[in-house]
Amino acid sequence: MALAAALRELLIGSRASDGEGLAPAVVLAMTDPATGTEHTVALQPESADWLTRLTVDSIASCRNAHSGGNGLCAHCRGTGRAGLVQQ
Repeated sequence: MALAAALRELLIGSRASDGEGLAPAVVLAMTDPATGTEHTVALQPESADWLTRLTVDSIASCRNAHSGGNGLCAHCRGTGRAGLVQQ
């Protein structure tokens, strides 16, 4: 499943990588509706927090892009500069 693969790739290359050998805090399970195959992504606490913040900021950015929004990117707070996801 493309989503599971993308999440694994994102987390492996991020500052919130999955510490090998540690028991995961969260396991995301996705089922491919076409095949019924279940795919899992194990997350450490830091990874789960980071992915949650990334998702929340993405939702805010989408809202801000619509009419009535403030037009600011929630990740960089409108600076346009790449950097750590702000908490």
